Amino acid sequence: MNEFTKGELLIMHLAIIRDINQFAHILKTSPSVLKLRDKLETMIDNYCEHKNKQYYDKVDIYECNKCHMVIL
Repeated sequence: MNEFTKGELLIMHLAIIRDINQFAHILKTSPSVLKLRDKLETMIDNYCEHKNKQYYDKVDIYECNKCHMVIL
């Protein structure tokens, strides 16, 4: 699901929060910036490393036991 690592998501989130604080008079009321901040927070909260994979022998795919994402 994620093209980003959790660390990269945290860096982007930190940059958004920094910008919101630095330019509060503009960005605290910007719906698009607030939506982006909220989306990053959701991605961070739901991030899965896919460490516990179940391998399906005959079809050559994995399924994450935590989030159930199918990994080809």
